[in-house]
Amino acid sequence: MHSQRRRLVSGLAFTLALSLSMTACGQPATVPTAQADQGMSQAMSQAMSQAQLPESPEDRDLLRLPSALLQGDVSEGFGTQQVRALSRQYQYVRQGNRYFAYRRVGGRNEPVVIMRRGRPFRVIFVYIAPYYHYRLVPFYGQYTFPGRMQVIATIQNYSYRPSVVRVRQDGRVTWINQDAVAHTATGPLPGMVTTEGAWDLVMQPGQSASRRFMIPGRFDYYCRFHPSMRGAVVVEAGNVTP
Repeated sequence: MHSQRRRLVSGLAFTLALSLSMTACGQPATVPTAQADQGMSQAMSQAMSQAQLPESPEDRDLLRLPSALLQGDVSEGFGTQQVRALSRQYQYVRQGNRYFAYRRVGGRNEPVVIMRRGRPFRVIFVYIAPYYHYRLVPFYGQYTFPGRMQVIATIQNYSYRPSVVRVRQDGRVTWINQDAVAHTATGPLPGMVTTEGAWDLVMQPGQSASRRFMIPGRFDYYCRFHPSMRGAVVVEAGNVTP
């Protein structure tokens, strides 16, 4: 019993010393453990859902990270060398010890979002001395990928956001249900027939669903559980220009 207490006190003392030493060096205090990293992901998911990060920051609000100190994560699809090469295109917004990646697209600074396992994730780096570690955290916003071959829409407060999404021919639309109840993206509207055929995507709270649209035109859809919810997908013809 006494030995367990001594180990606990010793562990707490080490954590406090580490925190103080990192703060003294001017870097964010972070304990490099799996528990700390899990807590980071949950906190960031909540922060992003509350739109606390800028959608398109100004150039003066962005900073760069030293590529030699970036560490990749093969389990997330990018090794260290790949991350260091890609990072030359990125700039970052800092929140504590987390650095959110942005890149220049069409004259705007937009968040770096990638798809993994059918869900959108945001690219960030977490500072754990002396390196910046590559991480993916769930993305909970609306986003159009360059070229409009992939669009992310959200369902919030019983409405589709945006209500009209535009995607290139053969592009994919992903809906993320952020409400506390189930919704669907069901098309076409009752009594209508379209060249895209019929679809019925059911999403429980927190789930996402995707569909690829192959034929140009406007395709209206609704929520089967809440028929007053309406949205539309506009599919644009033509080749994609990066």
